[in-house]
Amino acid sequence: MAEPLLRVTDLRKSYGASWAVDGVTFEVDRGETLAIVGESGCGKSTLARCVARLAQPTSGSVRLDGLELATLSRRRLRPLRPRFQLVFQDPSTSLNPRWTVEEIVREPLRLQGVRGDVPGLLSEVGLDPGLAGRHPHQLSGGQRQRVGIARALALSPDLLVLDEPVTALDVSVQAQIINLLLRLQEERGLGYLFISHDLAVVSAVAHRIAVMHAGRLVETGPAEQVLGRPSHDYTRALVAAVPGA
Repeated sequence: MAEPLLRVTDLRKSYGASWAVDGVTFEVDRGETLAIVGESGCGKSTLARCVARLAQPTSGSVRLDGLELATLSRRRLRPLRPRFQLVFQDPSTSLNPRWTVEEIVREPLRLQGVRGDVPGLLSEVGLDPGLAGRHPHQLSGGQRQRVGIARALALSPDLLVLDEPVTALDVSVQAQIINLLLRLQEERGLGYLFISHDLAVVSAVAHRIAVMHAGRLVETGPAEQVLGRPSHDYTRALVAAVPGA
């Protein structure tokens, strides 16, 4: 059996005496989207930060193509970082306001010492390359998130960790970004770990869903099964709370 792109095993993250992530295990294959869903405060974003190694797990394993990431030092992690990138929730705070679009998208390339096609990246995410000289405040929310996605794609990753990537956007713009993510996944074969509290959004993007409650995964399965025939009481409550459910 082929090794999954991402394998997370018994991952834990504590803050003092409290477990934000408590024994979480899951896998993500190439070209697949696993959505982690749950209410605010359940540990979703902490999980995303641990997988992306923006936070150090307390214990457990995070393997990318069989390579252990959880215990690596920053120096040893650096050459692997191009393979997994994070797209943040709010592009208005995740982009440097002093930099132009060109500088923002080129920064990961500069850090890794490689060349890249910034105009090509902008075109790939649906932006006019002529916007390269603008600053984030001169762009719409949807355009800013496209810049964030272009930055994440610059080093040709295998995995994107998407932490509530459309929550800060208007509903009409959400659909555009979701369609962009679906197209990029098909074209690049990307694996997505998609963090969200919005089951309507998740239903449009996820192949599988893992439901998180109080730091633990309480139900995991194909998206249509989890949304259509939930087995856990907490999942049933989440589904029942969706307008029109």
